[in-house]
Amino acid sequence: MSPTGRLLLLLIAPALTWLLPVIHPQLGAAAWLVDGVLLVIVLADLVTLPRRGRLRLERHGPAILSVGTSNAFRLTVWNGHRRTVRVRLTESFPATMELRGLPARGRLRPRGSTTFRYEVVPRRRGAFPLGRTYLTAESLLGLWRRHLRVALGATVKVFPDVKALNTYAL
Repeated sequence: MSPTGRLLLLLIAPALTWLLPVIHPQLGAAAWLVDGVLLVIVLADLVTLPRRGRLRLERHGPAILSVGTSNAFRLTVWNGHRRTVRVRLTESFPATMELRGLPARGRLRPRGSTTFRYEVVPRRRGAFPLGRTYLTAESLLGLWRRHLRVALGATVKVFPDVKALNTYAL
């Protein structure tokens, strides 16, 4: 869990309110009031941060890929919360593969799922373990983020593009 830039900007307000008592000493109570209200807002938003076990991921894609061709993959994310959750996700595939369509952003409906589609273009043949999936979910007001690293554990095999080889056949 980490604060967002929005929270850091919001924290400037209480810092500025403490300049008021310097100008007028009776405004010290107002500074305390602003601090208290902002503290309640920040803590209430922290409670809305999605829990780890309430978000699930599943990757779908071919186990055999062709060098230099676009291969369709999709990530399905399930939301077990009663509210909409804003997410950002990406994959850590081997450096010899180009990802198109990631990172992706979207909204997950309450107790629903969303599918994110992307393409993988391998540049080298061989067997490659796929890396982790990284999902970032935001709290309701967007003051907090939760970062999830999920190892979906798959290996793909990359072969030469047989269709392209057929064009050179005699």
